Amino acid sequence: MSDPQSAIDPLIYGIPLALWVAVGIAVLSAVVTLISVCLSNANSRRNLREQLERDAEQFSARLAHDSKQLERRLAHEADQRDRERQMSLRREVYLEAAAALTHANALIGRITDIQNDVKTLAEQFTNDLSTIAKVHVVGSDRTVQAVMAYVSILAPSFIELTAERVQLTTRKVAIDLQDTFLDAALAERKRFTAMMQQLNLDGVTDASKWEPINCQNTIATEAYESHSATKAALWKAQVENVYAIIRHAMEIADQLTQLLLPAILAVRSEMELPLDAESYTRLIGEQLVNMKIVMRKVLESLKQQSGELALPISL
Repeated sequence: MSDPQSAIDPLIYGIPLALWVAVGIAVLSAVVTLISVCLSNANSRRNLREQLERDAEQFSARLAHDSKQLERRLAHEADQRDRERQMSLRREVYLEAAAALTHANALIGRITDIQNDVKTLAEQFTNDLSTIAKVHVVGSDRTVQAVMAYVSILAPSFIELTAERVQLTTRKVAIDLQDTFLDAALAERKRFTAMMQQLNLDGVTDASKWEPINCQNTIATEAYESHSATKAALWKAQVENVYAIIRHAMEIADQLTQLLLPAILAVRSEMELPLDAESYTRLIGEQLVNMKIVMRKVLESLKQQSGELALPISL
């Protein structure tokens, strides 16, 4: 007789065991699938969150980098604009200063000519110094020191030559005064000579009439010769004085030229204008030597001519 319990085993609460197994497997599969999906979604969300965080970090880093690059570029552009403004200002100042230095250097030669008005020359020299002084505002230490060394010789030299020409001016006044005396004495000689000619034409032989005229003519002649000798002596001293002041001016020009070279080289270096300093210095030195030779020859020629002709020299 069959066991009732075994008859019930294939059925569980009226449902076949195979169906329960299928349902269990299906449920288990669904649960596993659900768990897998949940885990996959969680992992995806985690990966997405991490990716977003990495992207955010990369974006922040790139943004910070771009911001720094922009700041650097803007700062560089600002520096470039400032540098261009400074270079433009320096270029303007240096060009004006170079012209002023050249003009002031020429005034050293012009001050030796007493025909030039000293007041006008002094005003021009003062304007040149004012222009040169602008270098102190924009120049580097090297440039300012070089310019100051130049001006420290230029300014006192101008004053010295101005003082030396006072003697030339005073002597010229004395020479002009002697010319006035000579003209007066010559006019007297001509007058008394005409009187003696008239007496001779009139056939006057009376010594009492001739003697006063001869005496006055002798006095006029002696006065003329005296003033002429005085004028000659003044001119001799004037010529020697002129050459002395010219030689002094040449010595100053030589010294200023040597001081001008460092200033030029300093300015070119500051303006980033390359120049072979050694070659440039050598060429300037050769030009200076040639100029000295020519000036000596010219001065010797003029001195010889002035000695032979006893004529004034306007320099």
